[in-house]
Amino acid sequence: MNACITSTAITAEEKNEAMKILTVDFMSSEETGQESAESDNERAPPVTIFKIHPLPWRSDRANSIMTTMDRKAKRRSSDRAKEMCRKRCNGDPSTRQPPSSAPAWAVKELN
Repeated sequence: MNACITSTAITAEEKNEAMKILTVDFMSSEETGQESAESDNERAPPVTIFKIHPLPWRSDRANSIMTTMDRKAKRRSSDRAKEMCRKRCNGDPSTRQPPSSAPAWAVKELN
């Protein structure tokens, strides 16, 4: 949300639209997992990763807004914060339903 509020590259209208979906309800679910360390050393401890469970009902427009805000937030992060970020990989899609208060443009119909 802070990246959206402080951004000078997007209009007030775009900020207003983004703020409607920058909530927990629109965030993909995550679970912690383990991945073998990428090393020649077989004794290296496994690396902790986040498995992302994408929301299949989130529209392309909503996904684009979330991606843009993630990128803006990452650019504003300190080097230390970037180092501490866990690796992310896609997992199975989430089974969560869209929030009833979701704007129509932010939700797509599933077949």
